[in-house]
Amino acid sequence: MPHAMGRGISVLIEDLASAILTPPQGASHLDVVTGYLSVSAALWCLHQGHVPSSLPQGSKRSTPGISVRAIAGMATAGGVSRGQHESFLAWSARLGGQLDIRYPSRSAQRPIHSKVYVWRDLAGQPISAFSGSANFTNPGLGIGGNTQENVLHSVDPTTAGEYVDIRTATSIDCNDPEVDEYISFPETADSNWAAEYEKADPASFTESHEFYLYSRMRKQSYADGAGVNWGRRKSRASQDEAYVAIPADIGRSDFFPPKNTPFTVMWDDGTSMVMRGASGSEPSGKDLTTLPSNSEFGRYLRKRLRVSPGARIDIEALIRYGRTHITAKKNPNGEYFFDFHPLSSSVDEEAQRILETRDESS
Repeated sequence: MPHAMGRGISVLIEDLASAILTPPQGASHLDVVTGYLSVSAALWCLHQGHVPSSLPQGSKRSTPGISVRAIAGMATAGGVSRGQHESFLAWSARLGGQLDIRYPSRSAQRPIHSKVYVWRDLAGQPISAFSGSANFTNPGLGIGGNTQENVLHSVDPTTAGEYVDIRTATSIDCNDPEVDEYISFPETADSNWAAEYEKADPASFTESHEFYLYSRMRKQSYADGAGVNWGRRKSRASQDEAYVAIPADIGRSDFFPPKNTPFTVMWDDGTSMVMRGASGSEPSGKDLTTLPSNSEFGRYLRKRLRVSPGARIDIEALIRYGRTHITAKKNPNGEYFFDFHPLSSSVDEEAQRILETRDESS
């Protein structure tokens, strides 16, 4: 929604994703120079907010012809963590020429904190451009909820295109081997993830929820074909497929973005994932899993639990690991942090009782 601010100046502060990431007539490519970026925002753009349930290698675009090239300008100042970098590598390879993620090269004299969006036609000519304060991230553009107020305003496409061309000329593909020679990727990026917020103010997270990896209602491990053992049945492509149930009250709240909206999660070990809520009638869905497929989530859990690929995840494995639940946190900027570290969890007495009761009855 445009708002007039000052003489002759019109800016956008609401519905930024729809206004900025929707291609204008004749546009086929979006160039972005941003301080910080997330794959989830790029996926929203590439699929115009309707991301399919899975994105296999070479998946068809839901909006034919759209491609995105984005420069993460703060990468040289610790703005991209090791986990995010690895996620960028995987997604740029997975989406082929549809998504090109770049960093400032050695020749760039300083980190880049600009936010410039330029739509181009098939010939590469700029036809629409915006600039302002919004990073190319879900929180920056209000994807999944307006947790920040940002401003973007229309600027001259030719001038903006020239700026982007200059920055592109002094950038490097995130896949280039040279990247690791001059960019140090920290375990936690400096873009205000969980560690920084908790150090400054332990109560700074707007909300926190625990998601158990066994059925507390039925007092047992998830059966094959359900929860973290979703893939363990003949009809599934991978036995690693998994999801976490979203309780109805959380699904009805605004803790997670609307159903099927991709969002980026940073895990306690530095891993970065694109996740989404799916299925069900609740606004945020009833199943929490990963893109490009829910097997990515299952493989990750099994690796951390040190169980074999495709193996059943039972209560014994969770207790042996030292944690039976994931703690999901959201900070005021709309960023998500998932904690699955055993040292930050207390003993799950309910899980212990379930095992003891089962042993006594056997």
